[in-house]
Formats: sequence, C-alpha cells, structure tokens
Amino acid sequence: MSFTTITMTNGVETKKVPLGYSWTTCIFSGFPALLRKDYGRGVAFCFFSAIFLFTGFLCAFLYNKEYANDLLKQGFKVNGVPFGITDEQIMKYLGIKTLPRITS
Repeated sequence: MSFTTITMTNGVETKKVPLGYSWTTCIFSGFPALLRKDYGRGVAFCFFSAIFLFTGFLCAFLYNKEYANDLLKQGFKVNGVPFGITDEQIMKYLGIKTLPRITS
C-alpha cells in the first residue's frame, strides 16, 4: 500500500499520484502503468514479467516514485498533500531538493 497520495497538476490535467509500494504493480505487473498512459514502463514491465516471475514484485518498489518524478519532469506541480504529510517527507521519498507547488 502506498504511504500517501498527492495531487499533481500541470494547469490542464490533474492526477492523483500514490507514493510508496505499488501493490497494483506487484499483482498486475505493467497494466497499472498502461492505464496511467505510461506506455514505456507498462510494456517493459509486461514483457519482463512474461520472462521473469518476480518482476512485478521488484518493479513495485520503484514504479510510483519513477512515475511521480516523470510527472515533475513534464511540468506537473504538487497541488495537494494530505494532512500529516510534510513536503520534506515527499522530497526525501522522491529524492529531490525542492518540491514544485502551485502558488495562489
């Protein structure tokens, strides 16, 4: 289970992004990535899961972090963080120094 879900937006599109272990990737391999329109990783996960049995289990540790970092690279900014989760916790998990936020 992910430890939290943040909301990210690029001004046009808003996405809920889970952070932490991805049980859906563990169980369904690349299909969650395909549903999120992350086609490169989705196809790769499906391909390697067909060859190696434990690929979904291993990829589940990395997928949510990589997906969130890709959204940040595409210009998405954090719009909402759940109560009790600090920006520092999110920055530490994502391995970034600053957290781009929507400012009013």
